[in-house]
This record gives sequence, structure tokens and C-alpha cells, in this order.
Amino acid sequence: MGKICRNIRAQWSAEDLSNAIKAVDRGLSQQKAATRFGIPRRTIRNHIKTGKIERKLGRQSILSPQQEKDLTARILRLADVGYPKLGEVLDTLDFKNKP
Repeated sequence: MGKICRNIRAQWSAEDLSNAIKAVDRGLSQQKAATRFGIPRRTIRNHIKTGKIERKLGRQSILSPQQEKDLTARILRLADVGYPKLGEVLDTLDFKNKP
């Protein structure tokens, strides 16, 4: 039976990633840096390739943060002015506080 992996993604910090990338730049292999800093080798490789250090899990959002805010505001406004069933759904799912 296969191994079950839960909640083990990105157990490293941005500082660990930065240190791993610096170590690779100084000549340490990606595999050894991965072992030393506890970061997957592919993650190190991808961040070296893109030049970005920020941690970002999951897929890229389709909407920009501003578009998400605008959409949230419209939905809340519609709930207030005439879509009472929508308001109930938003309350039930707690989307007003956590859109």
C-alpha cells in the first residue's frame, strides 16, 4: 500500500530557500543543498531558474487581488440590495469574513 502524505508541503522557510540557493551558487550540488536544507531539489531548481525566492503554494489565481476585492464587494452589495438567498449563503459559508 502507498505512503500517505498529509500536510508536509513547504515545511521550509524562505530563509532556508535563500540559503540553499546561495549554497548552490557557491558550488554545492542541488541534491546536497536539498538534503542539507530540507527542501525538495526540484523546488530549489525551479527557484534558481525563475530567480524568485517567495513561497507560493498551489496554482496561480485567475483573478488579481484587486479583482477579488471588487468581486467580493459586488457580491456583498447584491446580497444587501435584493438577493436575500445569496445573503443567507454568504452567512452560512462565512464568506463575508473570509472571502
